[in-house]
Amino acid sequence: MRSIRDRLRRPDWLAELQNLLIFGLAAVGFTAAVNVVALATGGPVVAALPAHAVDGLVGMSGGLRDGAAVAWGSTVDVHLADPGPADMLWYAGRGVPELVLILTVLALLLRLVVAARRGDPFTAATVRRLRVLGAVSAFGGVLVGLVGTVAELALSDSLTGGDTVAATFTINPVWILVGGGFVAFGEIVNRGRALRAELDTVI
Repeated sequence: MRSIRDRLRRPDWLAELQNLLIFGLAAVGFTAAVNVVALATGGPVVAALPAHAVDGLVGMSGGLRDGAAVAWGSTVDVHLADPGPADMLWYAGRGVPELVLILTVLALLLRLVVAARRGDPFTAATVRRLRVLGAVSAFGGVLVGLVGTVAELALSDSLTGGDTVAATFTINPVWILVGGGFVAFGEIVNRGRALRAELDTVI
């Protein structure tokens, strides 16, 4: 009787993870929806431009201590209160793609956890899904960086009338590490499958 009670009290960590993933999907989805609504209703657009693109800003020292001035290579945030459709589109291209990637990875991971709870997790399907998760995470992270760079270039071009274009190409290494982690875990599961198959033939 005690063993049955112990079993009932024992936490199901896959179930906890499944609930956490569902919560994460809802939170990220809500964040993405809020951002889209804010843009659709004409919210302000903010772009980082080099200081030399703004007349009279480089060398300005108002309010700073003696000898301090705005440097030529520094950046400044420019607010566009009444953006046009193209401005909103490029601004969305800087943040929305990463939210979409997060939603995709969470959805794929949730599917994997649900399948693991319903049956044998050590299957070829699990290995395949982990590899897909790894590829989506790694290549998706690079793609998000590329899209964000193009959007930032186009937005700076729009704000300066084509006089100056500026962007920082940044690939978030976390996505590559996460992708590699999924692939590595998939290979561990695959190795476990192979060892189990060998033991079954021996027994």
